[in-house]
Amino acid sequence: MRTFRSLTSPIAGLLVLAALLVTPLPAAAGWTKAFHENYSNDVDILDFCGFHITGVDEGVVNFFFTPVDGAPPRVKITGNSTSTYTNVDNGKQVIISSAGQYRIISEVDNGAGYTLSVVNTGMPEKISTGDGQVLVKDVGLLGRVIYVDYDLNFVSQEVVFEAGPHPDADSDFQLYCQAITSALS
Repeated sequence: MRTFRSLTSPIAGLLVLAALLVTPLPAAAGWTKAFHENYSNDVDILDFCGFHITGVDEGVVNFFFTPVDGAPPRVKITGNSTSTYTNVDNGKQVIISSAGQYRIISEVDNGAGYTLSVVNTGMPEKISTGDGQVLVKDVGLLGRVIYVDYDLNFVSQEVVFEAGPHPDADSDFQLYCQAITSALS
């Protein structure tokens, strides 16, 4: 099962962002708060689509928050990310990258958690082998409704609009681990 983290782009900081959303910022007409982060994090994941991997997540993320009277703030994230993961058992690599814009258009308390309406533009996801062979590439515009519980754990999602090729989204995001398995086996 994929996590909320692996379903969004750019990757870094989205869980922090989601935590901020549950506490609305004070409203002020036209006010926008921006945060910028360059990041590089070493990872060691015991079960990533069935593989023990080590590697690095790196990129640039820009967060923009615009308060709305009586509602959670509107959020826009721009940036790019690249994750390079190596299978500990055989040394094979997979590279997962994204670039573009991610917007949270609305957040609603649904009684069991939150319903997030989100839009990705650009390249939400590209999965390649260590030698550069592209296995999956979603590009264009993708609108989704994402459901998370009150602890911000992913529950489910549905695609509500797409323009451009989105093979992973069209597969109900089943291609993700299939591509990872192809690259790391």
